[in-house]
Amino acid sequence: MGVLLTLSLNCETKNAAMIAPGIPETVLPLELLKANEQASVVELIGDEQQIHRLAEMGLRVGVAIRMLRPGAPCVLAIDGKRLSLRLGADLEVLVASGHSC
Repeated sequence: MGVLLTLSLNCETKNAAMIAPGIPETVLPLELLKANEQASVVELIGDEQQIHRLAEMGLRVGVAIRMLRPGAPCVLAIDGKRLSLRLGADLEVLVASGHSC
């Protein structure tokens, strides 16, 4: 069984962005993924500290994810672990959608 980490992010600070090289054509916000849909993170938009915190938990540009449970909070599978994530309006995760499992 994987580890479940929870993160809620809501801050009003300067925005930063991380973008993956070679961005595919179909990019959408993380919250639009359906259950069991796979994707790759292509961009993180938000406060530099928030992006750093996400990276510490494994959610970084280029990583493959699978949406286990959509919603707020959503539950993602990342590198064999589960991450419960509630994104605020000031942080956006863009993904390149893959296929369903």
